Amino acid sequence: SYSEDGERNIDTEEKLSAIESNFSKIRDNRINKEELLTKDEYGQLCDFIMTMSVRTPKFGDHFKHPIQQMIDHAKFQYDWLKQASPLERDNARKQHTNSSNYPPSTTRTTILELETLPAQPYPSGIDHALKVRSPAIQRLPMVIFKANSANGFITSDHPVVIFPYLNPPESKNFDILTPEIIYMPLNPRKAI
Repeated sequence: SYSEDGERNIDTEEKLSAIESNFSKIRDNRINKEELLTKDEYGQLCDFIMTMSVRTPKFGDHFKHPIQQMIDHAKFQYDWLKQASPLERDNARKQHTNSSNYPPSTTRTTILELETLPAQPYPSGIDHALKVRSPAIQRLPMVIFKANSANGFITSDHPVVIFPYLNPPESKNFDILTPEIIYMPLNPRKAI
C-alpha cells in the first residue's frame, strides 16, 4: 500500500505480513489438525479474517459514501456543540448517555480517523478492522465446514463474506456493524 504522497507504506505491509504469518501458523498447526485454538490464536485468526475483508478495492468504494455521511454528521454535531449553551450541552450529554448502545469500554473512532478512510480505505480500513471489527467478532464461535462433494467450496477474489444481523437483538451492546455470520474459505475443501 502507499501513503497519500505516493510513498510505500511499510508499516502497513509489515503489519499485514505479521498477521498473515500468524494465520499460516494457526492454519497449519491447529486448524488443519482440527485442534482447538487458544484465546490468543482465536484473536489472531479474527485479525486475519477482518483484514482480509477490507483488502479489496470494492471495500473502499463501498464505504466511501456512508463514511462521508458519518463525517458530515459528526462535524455538524461538533459545530453545534461549539455554539450551544452550557444547558443545551448538558442536556445533549445526558440524552446521549441514556441512549448509547455502546458499553463504556467500547473503543470509538475519532472524526480525524474517519476522515482518513475515504482517501485511504486500504491502510485505514486495516487499522479499523484491527481496532474495532476484530474485537467485535471475537465473541462469535468458530465452526469449520468440510466439503464432501468433488467440487468443494467456491472461492473468489472477495474471500470473506459477512452476513449482518437480520433481526438485531434488543441490547445496549448491539452495534449494527457487528456481523452475525462470517464465512471464509481456507481452501477448496475447508471453510470457517
